[in-house]
Amino acid sequence: MRMRVALGWMAWTLCGTVQAQTQVPECAGADGPAHPLVINGAGMSSKAFVDLYAAELYLPAKQTDAASILASAGDKSLVMRIRFFGLSGALIAERLRAGLRANTSADEFRQAQPHIAAIDAMLGSGTPLARGDVLRFDWRAGGVRFTVNGVVRGCIEDAAFPAQLLRVWLGSEPVNPALKQRLLGIPD
Repeated sequence: MRMRVALGWMAWTLCGTVQAQTQVPECAGADGPAHPLVINGAGMSSKAFVDLYAAELYLPAKQTDAASILASAGDKSLVMRIRFFGLSGALIAERLRAGLRANTSADEFRQAQPHIAAIDAMLGSGTPLARGDVLRFDWRAGGVRFTVNGVVRGCIEDAAFPAQLLRVWLGSEPVNPALKQRLLGIPD
């Protein structure tokens, strides 16, 4: 019983610490201030008690319905703030690949292969990411722009791919169900 209480207290303390150390801006511009987006939700992606990255979802207006967000053609941004020093571009690309495989049909996944390879190349494959690095996906009509630490790494122009990529976090089989809830702004 004491162990459960101690572990519960430790988990609660760590959650508060993580939230306190991660600054989340209230607004993000799709292409600057002309297209303001508001934070929809934010959360931590963890694996085996290790925080990998903090994620923030920005939309034109707050929404809690994943299907509506996925179906909307408006601008969106997903920001990933790296928390774990051992995270590599290759690992992020592999998690994206697994999320796409789980949330798309076999045909959609096959058609997305060139885009997955492009994201892998944009992430620098084996390049280690440093704690504090910021990866950003900006969804636009007809494509996705990808930046690392404010530097545009590339764009994927395909009208179907933006919603497919966002399903990695908001689809029926998200990479992290708790993170999905947080990105939707749904409290625990």
